[in-house]
Amino acid sequence: MKFNRIARAMALILSVLMMVFVLAGCVPAEGSGDGTAAAGGGGLSMIIMLVIMIVIFYFFLIRPENKKKKAAEEMRSNLSVGDQVTTIGGIIGLIARAIMPGKQ
Repeated sequence: MKFNRIARAMALILSVLMMVFVLAGCVPAEGSGDGTAAAGGGGLSMIIMLVIMIVIFYFFLIRPENKKKKAAEEMRSNLSVGDQVTTIGGIIGLIARAIMPGKQ
């Protein structure tokens, strides 16, 4: 549930950023009466927008997912015989035998 809220907030932020950069590239320069976009700066603003999007994706999606994977792997590696576990479906069980991959 928390992940969905973060993803929605990130999508909103990205859409606002894209609109700002698109509008900034399409606004005519001051003093030019012909309505053409200002020369130069269009490519730079697009690169900046791309970098900002990558940073946002990293901090809101990739980094938290890696932390979750690391925590889940640590929890699985610390399980031992006799531990009580609950599955996602709500089934409660007791570990009777543990087979670790790579250990025999």
